[in-house]
Amino acid sequence: MNNLNEKLFPKFWDAVEAMAKCFDIDKPVLSKSEVFNETWMLRLTLARIYDFTGVFTNVNESKKSALIMIREAVRKCWISEGGLEPAFKKEGTTWTDAILGDITIGEYDDGDGDKRKVKFQDKSNGNSPSVIVVEAKMGSSLSKSVTNSPDYDQAARNIACLSKLLLEAEKGEGAFFVFMPDGQKHNLRPDNFSEAKNFISNAIKTIEDQNTDRPIESKRNGKPEIAKREYSFAKDKKKKFLGIVKSIIGSDNLKEKNSMVLTWDEIIDSMDDKTDNTSGIVSDTEKLRAFYKNALAEIKRK
Repeated sequence: MNNLNEKLFPKFWDAVEAMAKCFDIDKPVLSKSEVFNETWMLRLTLARIYDFTGVFTNVNESKKSALIMIREAVRKCWISEGGLEPAFKKEGTTWTDAILGDITIGEYDDGDGDKRKVKFQDKSNGNSPSVIVVEAKMGSSLSKSVTNSPDYDQAARNIACLSKLLLEAEKGEGAFFVFMPDGQKHNLRPDNFSEAKNFISNAIKTIEDQNTDRPIESKRNGKPEIAKREYSFAKDKKKKFLGIVKSIIGSDNLKEKNSMVLTWDEIIDSMDDKTDNTSGIVSDTEKLRAFYKNALAEIKRK
């Protein structure tokens, strides 16, 4: 996936158009939601970012750095539904919407019969390796809990699992991004954006709290109980692990590495075809915008 002379977006677009013909008939058997959803929106968006050779515009510097980082990573490797090993014991694999960068599909099997788990593979050719996890949302918010912990949200879980991958690789940088609609612009839940942003900024505390004696409300009996979860790696690696977590989340002086929420709207608007060599009567960015409009309409219809 590193031949930049061969564009990805037109191939993905052909697939979308072929599927769309299945419900563009008198008696369709395929629901529009099978095509116009966050899964295909993410695929088309990453394919467009992969192809885009211009300068990202109409976004601030931190978001521009994020888009550049995503583009560099997706040009190395892109795995949909890749699995990350958990950072805590008694927890299953975390399945990512997309994981990008210095990774490959692992050849191991931990007994569950699934080999789509991801392992680190340095493809940086002397540069700093990086791994990026992307979570795609359209009408829903990030999940707030897992079976074993009611206060372990989806952002913290992804960041913790990514941190464990980098901990075991003993090198590399990481970032976690959420792609979602601009809720205010499209009359969707605007609090989804602020909630996801808060989950990311509070991830270090959320992760540390999992390994701390704390009262939580049990899902089994509704009564408070003390819960403390054990890390799935050696205790002497805890400090290094939490350092990786902090670097993934970022801070004001690490904006180029900051994990963040990006709206589909600003990602599309950042790829001005005038600075790229996209050809055709309808540009690839405009095709992506049209797909996004249809996906939003399908979400609102539900």
